[in-house]
Amino acid sequence: MFKREKALTAKDLNVTWVDSPLRRDIILDRRRFFQKVKADAMKALVWAAQKRTKSGRVNAILDKVRLFGAVWGILQMVNRYPEPTRQNCYEPLTFCLFDFWDEFLKWENNPEHPEKERYPLFGREQLWKAVRKIELCQAEHDWYYRQRDHWRIMWFIKAYLEGKVPELLPTMPDRRICWDEPLPKERLLTWLEFQHYKEKAKAKLVEARDNDKERATSVS
Repeated sequence: MFKREKALTAKDLNVTWVDSPLRRDIILDRRRFFQKVKADAMKALVWAAQKRTKSGRVNAILDKVRLFGAVWGILQMVNRYPEPTRQNCYEPLTFCLFDFWDEFLKWENNPEHPEKERYPLFGREQLWKAVRKIELCQAEHDWYYRQRDHWRIMWFIKAYLEGKVPELLPTMPDRRICWDEPLPKERLLTWLEFQHYKEKAKAKLVEARDNDKERATSVS
């Protein structure tokens, strides 16, 4: 008979658990709502990503109805999330995301355009703000997604240092397409500063690998 292992607690990990106001708001005050709506939104996303092979006008209409329901469920979830602030959040990753989104939205300039059909790239400002709200709330209240986001960040840093991710030039993102970051001096200085940190981090990564190899050799 399989015996379930006892789940690790903050005490086992020697960590002091600090419950933030935003986490209490979602997990306690709005728990019943999120148990239903969040589950429905997750099902809707999975359904929207699946390939549908049935053809015909009726199936096309049903697909549109289901897609509308999926979008409506996601909008409900976003609207019911509490507003994340630096005062009601405690997690270090959340504060890092605050800094990222503050900087990103400072330069991103993509309001609604009066001629939507001719300029489809415009009008994504509200989309970015909705993504920001979801990401901050998820990182703050849900350790499951927070740990995986952290792992993903570390994976991309390692991939970038190893040269798997192409270098982003100082002229990117393109200022002609909804990006207001100043050019050229300020961005060039930021890029040069990042190159300095990149080389230092890369050297530490090589050093750590060499140490691992030495330990493996000594053990064998």
